[in-house]
Amino acid sequence: GREALVAHGKAALARQWRARLAPQLETLAVPRRWRVVEALPDNTMGKTTEDALRALFATRPAWPDLLDTARSDDGATLTFYVDAALRHFDGHFPGTPILPGVALLDWAVHYGRRHYPLPPDCLGMRQIKFQHAIQPGRVVRLRLAWLPDTQRLHYDYSGADGTRHASGQLVFGAAT
Repeated sequence: GREALVAHGKAALARQWRARLAPQLETLAVPRRWRVVEALPDNTMGKTTEDALRALFATRPAWPDLLDTARSDDGATLTFYVDAALRHFDGHFPGTPILPGVALLDWAVHYGRRHYPLPPDCLGMRQIKFQHAIQPGRVVRLRLAWLPDTQRLHYDYSGADGTRHASGQLVFGAAT
């Protein structure tokens, strides 16, 4: 599924899934909306509940569809699909949607906290660059590196084709 999503996009993958389900299900039972996730949500007992599945579709998502996560000694690389359904595209901009830079900063902090023991507060930003806008339907890689000596989280967003979208450093510590 990941390879098909990267190669052909979410719309093409959803059409393929619908075509495979159509002969086996009544038309009303074939899903109209799809949510691509790294894993199904589960509770403390490891069970996926109907409520957790329903919550995946309750609101417009704030996070991209995570396709892959890789860790190495020098950082973490996340690959995700930027779906047009993300709430960040609302009003930004009609007819030519682009992902706001503030969303990229938010995602860097969010995923940085998942992978590193970041201090409680983001105290500043350094060398922030937004080189190429990200539009819906793109596969994007986020490279993160935590440097505990300087309390900085380095981030770099790039496209599957190597296009550099954004980069910078976030400085962390405890606010006084």
